[in-house]
Amino acid sequence: MARSPKKGRRQLKPPSPPLAAPGVRYPFVAIVGRPNVGKSTLFNRLVGQRVAITEPTAGTTRDRIAALVELPDGRKIEVCDMGGLGGTGDAHDADVNRQIDLAMEYADAILFLVDARDGLVPLDQRIAQRVKRLGKPALLIANKADTRDLEVTAGEFYALGFPGELLCTSAREGFGRWDVLDALAKLLPAGEGVPAPAGPPADDGRGGRGPLRLAIVGRRNVGKSTLVNRLVGEDRVIVSEKPGTTRDAVDVLCQVGGRDVVLIDTAGLRKRGKFDDHIEIISHGRAVEAVRRADAVLLVLDALEKVAAVDKKLAQTVEEEHKACVVVANKWDLVEQGMTLEQFAEYVHTQLPGLDHCPVVSISAKAGDHATAPVQVAFELDRQARLRTGTAPLNRALGRALERRRPKPRHGKMGKVYFGTQVAVNPVTVLLFVNEPSLFERAWLRYLKNELRKQLPWPEVPVKIVLRSRLSLAKKGGGIARRLEHMGGLAEQAHWLDDDPNANVRDVAALLDEDEVAAVLLRALGPRGDDADGADEDEGGEGDVVTADELARASAGGRRPARATGDDDAGDDDADDADDADDADDADDADDADDDDADGDDADDDDADDDNADDDNADDDDADDDDTDDDDTDDDDADDDDADDDDADDDDA
Repeated sequence: MARSPKKGRRQLKPPSPPLAAPGVRYPFVAIVGRPNVGKSTLFNRLVGQRVAITEPTAGTTRDRIAALVELPDGRKIEVCDMGGLGGTGDAHDADVNRQIDLAMEYADAILFLVDARDGLVPLDQRIAQRVKRLGKPALLIANKADTRDLEVTAGEFYALGFPGELLCTSAREGFGRWDVLDALAKLLPAGEGVPAPAGPPADDGRGGRGPLRLAIVGRRNVGKSTLVNRLVGEDRVIVSEKPGTTRDAVDVLCQVGGRDVVLIDTAGLRKRGKFDDHIEIISHGRAVEAVRRADAVLLVLDALEKVAAVDKKLAQTVEEEHKACVVVANKWDLVEQGMTLEQFAEYVHTQLPGLDHCPVVSISAKAGDHATAPVQVAFELDRQARLRTGTAPLNRALGRALERRRPKPRHGKMGKVYFGTQVAVNPVTVLLFVNEPSLFERAWLRYLKNELRKQLPWPEVPVKIVLRSRLSLAKKGGGIARRLEHMGGLAEQAHWLDDDPNANVRDVAALLDEDEVAAVLLRALGPRGDDADGADEDEGGEGDVVTADELARASAGGRRPARATGDDDAGDDDADDADDADDADDADDADDADDDDADGDDADDDDADDDNADDDNADDDDADDDDTDDDDTDDDDADDDDADDDDADDDDA
């Protein structure tokens, strides 16, 4: 029996189809044929990925889907999949035919696909005449030729009058793929497919990481495709008032505000129990996959309707994947004058508590009002997600957060945090070394994330917290164990933050900034593959260093997460948080002088280490702490915990 995946372990980030760079013109090859002859299957086989949905149902593909394909001689071409000519009799035939006409007019070459099993039919003859009238190079391909007999009977397609050899393939089995690529290399002129040498790459604002991939998700008929067409400036995807028009996840490369961005248009979602067919199930999976492979997400809501269960499910998916998110209130031009954006943002954050840190932007995709604002805000969130803060500021923020509220004791034990460090960016990943990960409940971890967002320059992006037992790390052995022993000596030299016997944080911030210790944390003690799964592989060890000014602004208070035009206004500062931070700093100075109970705390640490000798796998079960609930039960518990902490502080005073 196959082993079930470990709890909290994520899959690898799905690949995205290769797209042509802006301003680079590759030969465009359109795949043409009647419905259900295997165009999407051949397209996926040429690209090497499952980009388009393949189903036996005729008329599955509606939009144009394009991706780059490399020829055997090293040249690249852009291949386009689209719907079938002739239609299927549904309400979208006119829109599908319009997309086909645009692709055929733009194409440099055409792959005319026929079905070897069905043989020559009248519709094939009509399509052949239409292709010939274009006067463009064309290849005739007989698909589904799985047997030798079908290859022999496919000779009847020579009657269509296309020059050259008939190619027999089986896209489903992978037979004949290289024959098609070789024929395309001979069909296209030698100079095509090799882009002209470009100058030095322009600064994209992302450190050379390529264009920002932005997934646009939401319920059905909220205006996702309309927003894509508005940003692209043309009818790139089909827009219809009938729900369920979009099926595939269509990647569209365009420029917004002079910067490259890949817009991923996805199918509208609804409850699983209301799915019409198997195609809608696949479309649902492609939408979730688009969220996973995107750098940021635009969650589109209908400003005229209430937040539904589907919206909450999508918000939960975004939170679980630790994606930077912009909540887009579409159709704002139809909202009554009494509603303000701040009121709508407060309502959204109440209904979607897992995204209460995300900015809310109001637009009207159909009228074009502030249509580029969500993308501009997404660029700002991407910048925040790539910031890296030092170990000392991070541990000071942890100390202030723990002074305000500590984890609740569980089974007679108190959760202790020894130190923390940032190990990855995009998403921001913070690794905490603790005595026992199981002692930290979800409500407290959610509180800690909010505190880190308030005090550090990540006010509007998700923060992923990974808990690791210090004892389990010591068992790795070798040079790592010796380094850990050295770091343990550094920790013993630190002082307690307060004189409470239950204090659970050591102030080792200054010592952790040493080069040797920082190298150990980032190289030897970084999270394992299942801990840092949410971070991009090429971004795990890089990030923009936070300047002193940015850190000061972040400590003073984050921006208010409600924007009308997507500008970079700083918003109102939170005076209470600033006062609390000053009080925490004063408390640190006062507590340094009072070390009466330090020995008692060290004894507690020794007992905690002895009790946790078998906790090597505790971090696997608790590393994924980003689960969210649709209701506010955890938030209510957090409020009760705050009240208990206030009473405890009064008793200490």
